[in-house]
Amino acid sequence: MFEAGSMEKNSPNEGDSGIISRDHEDQERILRLLTEAEETGSKEKETLAYVEAVKYRLRRFYGIDKLSNIEAVHLRNIVEELLLRRKNEEELVRQKKENPSWLLNIESEATVLWLIELYGIRPEGIPYTREIKDLTTGEIFKYEEFEEKEISQKQEELKSEKHDFSDYQVISDEFKEYLGKMREKAHLI
Repeated sequence: MFEAGSMEKNSPNEGDSGIISRDHEDQERILRLLTEAEETGSKEKETLAYVEAVKYRLRRFYGIDKLSNIEAVHLRNIVEELLLRRKNEEELVRQKKENPSWLLNIESEATVLWLIELYGIRPEGIPYTREIKDLTTGEIFKYEEFEEKEISQKQEELKSEKHDFSDYQVISDEFKEYLGKMREKAHLI
């Protein structure tokens, strides 16, 4: 069912302790909902837990803080559909007809379907940037994905200075703005 490892870690550009605290609280709340759903066998709680997990992803990665009623209902329908599909896949795994590593990740798939079905946005059309954070100084360096040479140089420079660093792929702020305008234009928010 739910894999705790599928909850995302905080990205390095969120140094604000309020944001990190909110992320932690949201993750804890979602894990509690999923645990309750497993313990009680409640399909309603399971659906709610996954809807909340997808809303968390939408806020965390796409900058979507609040869904309209239309968006929320659409998301719930997607999650219910995916839960049924996941149950069928789990049964095939039990019968040894499917590899368990191929099981559907509901949060990721629901996010993708929500973007495609409501806004026509496919995953391959989402622009990313790279952020390298010097964990020693806290400094963040931003690069476009195509700037591989500059990225490699910065990584080598940090290694030579014996600085630890993290390297993340982040959805661009321009795309988040574009998505916000699309939502406004569609009159869904």
